[in-house]
Amino acid sequence: MELKGHSDSVLEVKFFNKNNNSNNSSLDENLLISCGADKKIKLWDLRTNKSINSEKSKTGCKNLKISPNGSEFAFSSKDDDIINFFDMRKFQLIKSTEFKDKINDFEYEKTNQYFFVVSSKGNLMIYENTKTDYNPSTVIEVSQNNSLNSIKIEEYNSIFATGGEDGIILIWDMEELTSYKLIKKSDMPIRKLAFSHDSKLISATYEGPNIDIFDRENCENVFTVYTENQIYSHCWNPNGYILAFSGLDKSKTTNEEGGINIISV
Repeated sequence: MELKGHSDSVLEVKFFNKNNNSNNSSLDENLLISCGADKKIKLWDLRTNKSINSEKSKTGCKNLKISPNGSEFAFSSKDDDIINFFDMRKFQLIKSTEFKDKINDFEYEKTNQYFFVVSSKGNLMIYENTKTDYNPSTVIEVSQNNSLNSIKIEEYNSIFATGGEDGIILIWDMEELTSYKLIKKSDMPIRKLAFSHDSKLISATYEGPNIDIFDRENCENVFTVYTENQIYSHCWNPNGYILAFSGLDKSKTTNEEGGINIISV
């Protein structure tokens, strides 16, 4: 299946998880949100393969994430220094928060009490959502020499993963805030990480084509999705081994619109 509607490369895709939805019963796992280099944010219904809502961002759009209760979603600006928060139901901007460091990725903690951010300086920063000053309550220097590019918290909220410029994936204990496993297959910088619905698999995209899928327990590479072009984003369906991914669809001879591919793994 392929969804078409963006006029440029799709930079981020996210399934909506109805298991975390307490306030918005009109949304379920058949919905997917995307944002692209065309500055558009789109809500898709996979039952019709059509966009049912769309909004344009003034700052550009990347690193889109959905809050645990489904009431809002957030994305960072093109320049990676602002996070914009949108109301899910109204599909309108709530607020914008500016950060001092370049933001490479961020994630809602599943209880919605904390907000995790990774930066180009190699730091993991944790913010308390109840505070209004938005200074980090915890800062962990993960790498002195390499940028942290991605963070992903699994659905059970017990572990999370970070991926860096050095191609290393670290698995962390959420309670202890310590890393205890390392995965590395390639020297290429990690672009995005994702956990499968049951947290048994962790997938990684790099600054290039293909998606590597690893067994989270033994850290072995169990499958690779081969693609012709660069992959910018990917995510798992919250109820099964279905993977959505997007990237650079433009070939050397054509100027295609940005598309979203959905496959069973």
